[in-house]
Amino acid sequence: MKALADETRLRVMNLLLTAKVPLCVCEMVDALSLPQYLVSRHLVILKNVELVKVEKKGTWAYHSVKNEGGTNSAVIAFLQVFLTGERFEQDRTQMEKRLRLRKAGKCVVGFPLAEKPFRNRLEGRPMPAKVRV
Repeated sequence: MKALADETRLRVMNLLLTAKVPLCVCEMVDALSLPQYLVSRHLVILKNVELVKVEKKGTWAYHSVKNEGGTNSAVIAFLQVFLTGERFEQDRTQMEKRLRLRKAGKCVVGFPLAEKPFRNRLEGRPMPAKVRV
């Protein structure tokens, strides 16, 4: 399966398989220390091959593993054995820390501080002037 031939998608699947609850993108962004657009792009690929499903709750979208038997069951069983090593363990540890920030079982934090300049633009705050060289 080509969709699992990418380390980032394997890392995303690691989080989704390990989590006891569906995850929002911002939680995965924090756990993986990757930009939001990259995590979202890989989630789309995983959704297209029907390994991941999405449940919308208000403005939040929560992602989880789509385990409905058949081929998915075999792939998921394989991944649960295969996704070992320091990198995957670090991701799981970061995810556990991030999930502790939830309130009433829901993500309320949003994206990390690295995304703040983009948020400022959305909130109507002036952005710093560009420096011309």
